[in-house]
Amino acid sequence: MLTRRHLLAAALASAVIPAARASDRTLRVVGATGLAGEDATVSPYLVQNLEVGEGLFRVGPLGRIEPCLAIASETSADGLTWRFSLDPSAPFHDGTKVSSEIVASSIGRARQIPASALYRAPIGSIAAEDDSVVVRLDRPFAILPAILAAASSIILAPSSYAAAGQVGIPVGTGPFKIDSLVDNNILELSSARRQASPAAIARVRYLAVTDADTRARMVESRDAEIAYVVSPIAAERLARNSSLCVVRTPAPRLRYVMVNAADARLSDIRVRRALSLALDRAAAARAVLRNPGAAATGLMPPILPEWSSPGAATLDYNLAEAEALLQAAGWERQAEGPRRRGEQRLAFTLSTYAMRPELLPLATVMQAQWRKIGVDVAIETVMPERILQKSRHGSLELGLMTRSYFAVPDPVATLADDFLSTSSARGWGAVGWSSHELDDALLGYESTSSEPVRTAARQTITRILLDELPIIPHSWYEHVLAHTRQVTGVISDPFEASFRISRMQWA
Repeated sequence: MLTRRHLLAAALASAVIPAARASDRTLRVVGATGLAGEDATVSPYLVQNLEVGEGLFRVGPLGRIEPCLAIASETSADGLTWRFSLDPSAPFHDGTKVSSEIVASSIGRARQIPASALYRAPIGSIAAEDDSVVVRLDRPFAILPAILAAASSIILAPSSYAAAGQVGIPVGTGPFKIDSLVDNNILELSSARRQASPAAIARVRYLAVTDADTRARMVESRDAEIAYVVSPIAAERLARNSSLCVVRTPAPRLRYVMVNAADARLSDIRVRRALSLALDRAAAARAVLRNPGAAATGLMPPILPEWSSPGAATLDYNLAEAEALLQAAGWERQAEGPRRRGEQRLAFTLSTYAMRPELLPLATVMQAQWRKIGVDVAIETVMPERILQKSRHGSLELGLMTRSYFAVPDPVATLADDFLSTSSARGWGAVGWSSHELDDALLGYESTSSEPVRTAARQTITRILLDELPIIPHSWYEHVLAHTRQVTGVISDPFEASFRISRMQWA
């Protein structure tokens, strides 16, 4: 009987037979990210990671913001005017020149998309002036280069857009160009530049596979050369295969529990603290993540050392203190079932999703740990978009998810989206909770490039979020990929800015 796994493997394998017979072999890549973004177009994340589209800035290997299509930038003394100079010789894949008019139009278009990093930017106007783009702001916004380095800020050629303004096949400026989208499931790419080496990768095929076990088995059976987002358990198995390499890289990504503070039971900080204290993060990291060091001890992972805040609250494991807090909040132990306070029950639904393979096993561990303090949790597995909907509608109770704090290469941009009380992007962070002090710290950070002011703001942000626990941090993230030894130079970019296929070679 043919399973879905067999069909996916067959689709990828059969599709590459012509290329396999040609001199330019095709690199077959499987990943968890679907081809479609929120607007049903090809995901900007994929367009950036597959090195098709580029922005005015990019994230370098060390996480620093580097010039890309903008070869120089200037800022006025008051921080309100930014001028970005373009390379006049840079072309799109269709031969169109990267003009200031096209760049200004592309930035303006991105500003209209709610999911875009530019949506919240205080931009007053965008103008094309010779070979420069001039952006005028309504208030100082020092993180603008970081916003312009995000995947949602990539610059595409006018030919990318259909008559209705929606992106069809993205046409960018990067090392690879998209040749076709096959059955809305497979992206075919080829090199857009002269190859520096005969061993360089000339053709790529990307297949989106949501099931983690299928991804692992495809690289194991040679139906793919690279598999991204491999589960910790599968990684252990693949590492024992001498023909495969497993690459692990700490990432600026956090797993955490979203908490609906508008729920009468969860509005009490004592209950939120009790839920946090009942989590044996180290045990869960050992059992599920196969990495005891992944247990979160603060808000941001060690890969972001500037966010270290020694004076902030710690994420301890203490069942006795957790029980005492619940008792003090009026939640009584029962002979059977969850704690009660009058007619209220301390029972919740924990929503999570399967795209990240470790989340459901972690949810099961949390369920057992919370049961020890008299909290019952039912687990539901849904699509990530459903969690976002429930969060914005106020129907979410608890949600286990993972969030990159470097999707925009300054964590404050994501934190502001998630926690700023006036943010229209809220949905992945605070639910029914806000803080004026946190608002001031976030906005203050965004408005200045003064490092002492930013350091103080980072400490304030960390202190408030760990004291108030609108989210409950759980564990640090580790990127895990597996690849065959037929390809060399494979790295796992901790900042998720690029697969860096242009630097890979055939062995």
